[in-house]
This record gives sequence, structure tokens and C-alpha cells, in this order.
Amino acid sequence: MKSRNGKAHSVLYTVLFCLFGIVFLLGFGLVAYHLILGFRASTLNNDLQKQIFESSLIVSQDAAADITGTDPNQTQAGGTDAEDRTGDGEDTKEKKERRQVSLDFSNLQSLYPDTVAWLSSEVLRINYPVMHTVDNDFYIDHLYNGELNAYGALFADYRNKGDFSDQNTVIYGHHMRDGTMFGSLEDYRSQSFYDLYPTMTLYTPEGDYRIEFFSGTSEDGDYEFVEFNFDSDEAFMNYVQDLRARSEFTSDVEVQPGDRLISLCTCAYNRLNARFMLVGKLVPIYAEKNSTDDGVPPAGS
Repeated sequence: MKSRNGKAHSVLYTVLFCLFGIVFLLGFGLVAYHLILGFRASTLNNDLQKQIFESSLIVSQDAAADITGTDPNQTQAGGTDAEDRTGDGEDTKEKKERRQVSLDFSNLQSLYPDTVAWLSSEVLRINYPVMHTVDNDFYIDHLYNGELNAYGALFADYRNKGDFSDQNTVIYGHHMRDGTMFGSLEDYRSQSFYDLYPTMTLYTPEGDYRIEFFSGTSEDGDYEFVEFNFDSDEAFMNYVQDLRARSEFTSDVEVQPGDRLISLCTCAYNRLNARFMLVGKLVPIYAEKNSTDDGVPPAGS
């Protein structure tokens, strides 16, 4: 009798050991697969960054001078969209000629036609192209080059035009636990972090923008929480004030009717199906006027 019980226990232990072994191997395989996907996504993004910022895809100084009408090394952030329309004493045509264009998108878009911008942070691991297509599904699990990968790509909402002319353009990205994509966006829940890094840069074919953030909010992914265009200035300002009231940091960035917003959105894990949304206004960047315009000779002359 004892012998039979011993054999039964032995078989049971063997089965359990095999099951645990299978579970372990499956878990290890999934972790390894995720690491491989992350390595692949990181490698491709790093290669593209080098192409953009270190090779011929970057606008040369002469080309930038042709586009902006001045030396690209002399740059400053220019006024808001509202200022562009109302005027600040400078001819609109002249101001447009001074528009800073840092990146040449022609070759990039010939390779990856869905590219509409490049988003870059001074400190976070955000330095990626922004894609735009006919739905919000494809780039959830495809890289910028169309390769299937769970890391996906940054992409603008399909309901936006893709040229950042809407009153609010929404850009989505995964909250990756390794800090890539929008995995570090929630650092903006901290007031001290916001105070140190209140801006990012958005490069577009039409010109560069500084994004001046004014709110970071928790949102419920079960409901539609973004708006893209507004029926009136009052509706726009009410939307802005609601974001400010719920923001996890305070900001003195002024937002006016006529400004265009950019909303960076990612998953959050503080509650079920939560989102974190960082919102700022787009401020066009202009090259400085030639200092000789004011009768002051340039340095070194």
C-alpha cells in the first residue's frame, strides 16, 4: 500500500515539476521576447535619430538660411499664433521668412510617408518621429517603418489634420516601463520636474515650435476626454481653464484664443484604464533679425 502511495506521489511531483518548468520557460520566453522587441525598437529609433541629426537629412546651414532668410545659428522663440495674426510691428511676410526650419523632412517622408513631425525633449527619453494615418490602430503596434512591434510609434490622432493646424492636436505613445516612448511622461506629475523642464521641441516641415506646457492631468480612458476644435473662443478658454484646474502642476504660461494646443497622451497605472495627458501651446520659433538691422555690428566684425 505504501509503495502504491509512494508511486502516486512521485508521479504527482513529476507532473507538478513539469508544469512549473513549462510555466517558467513560457515566462522566460515572454520576457526575452519583450526585451528583443525593445532592443529592436531602440536600435531602429537610434539609427533614425543619427540619420536625422547627424547626416544629410538635417538641413544644412546654407539651406536653413535659404528657408528662413537668416543665419540658423541665430535663433529665438517667436510669438504666439495670436501675435502672428495681430502683428507686432513687423511685416508678416518678413516674419514668415525668419521662420526657423531645422530639419529637412523631404527625404524622411520619402522613406516613411506617414511622418508629420519630430518630437524632442531636452531631458526625457523622447526623441521620435510622429506619425499620422487613417486610424488610431496601426501605430499602436507598428514602428515608424511599418514593422510589427509592441512598442509602436508616436502618432497623431487620425481626427487631426496632421499638419498641426487644428486648435488641439493629440499625440499618443505607449507608456513603456523601460522609460522609452512616453514611459517618462508622468515625470510631469512633479512640480519640481515641470519647473526645470517646462518645454519640449516639435519639428515640422513648416517650421520648429517650442511647446510650452501648462497642464498635466489624469484622465479616464473609458470616456472621450479630448477635444480637437472648438465652436467659439469661450469654449476653447473653458477647456483650457478646466485643464488648469485639474493639473498636477501649476504654470504661468498664458494661453489665448487663437493659440494652438498640443496634447501628449499615454496610459497611466495609478488606476484602471487611466491616462496621463500633458498639454501645452505651440509657439513658433523664429530666427533672430540680423543685429545690423539695429545698427549694431555682428560679433567679431
